Amino acid sequence: MVTLDEAAPSFDVRYRAALCATHLISHQTPQPEGGAAWKGQALKPATGFADGAAGIAYALARWHKRNPEPDLETAIRQALVYEQSQYSEEDDNWFDPRSLGDPRLPRFGGSWCHGAPGIGLGRTGMLPFLADGGVRVGIDSALRFVERREPPQADTLCCGRLGWIDFLVNAADALDGPSCAIWPSGGQPE
Repeated sequence: MVTLDEAAPSFDVRYRAALCATHLISHQTPQPEGGAAWKGQALKPATGFADGAAGIAYALARWHKRNPEPDLETAIRQALVYEQSQYSEEDDNWFDPRSLGDPRLPRFGGSWCHGAPGIGLGRTGMLPFLADGGVRVGIDSALRFVERREPPQADTLCCGRLGWIDFLVNAADALDGPSCAIWPSGGQPE
């Protein structure tokens, strides 16, 4: 809705965005690991961009830039605390709670929707207003993940190369320069 309002400013769109933000804040619940997140379909709140704490915090951060309110910043920071509690230094990635309900799923996703690339993307959108060390550390962690892994084989946004590219382009923009070189040719797409 923020993007829509930027393209075609409208009181109705801003009003609906405010209602959505209020709903999200009121449905965020404290987590035993720390922070707070939103209940989803998994046994515990999801991490990641598509339907996890990273994407919701990103959306709230976009709204916060246009409509700064203390409750928004608190909800964003609590989401980051929860998500960071799910981070594994060994894997340079965040735990994917969907694996609790289905042991066939990987414990750590590697895509835009569930995994480091999407979480990194969410963090890049927070830098202008939430420039503390934790946000930058999250971006750097996601960059290390992408640098050390083979890109996905699919060319989709959610689970493929396009999601990784989306993250890398946004990271380069947010960090004012090239963010990493994952391409086999040493930094240039083949």
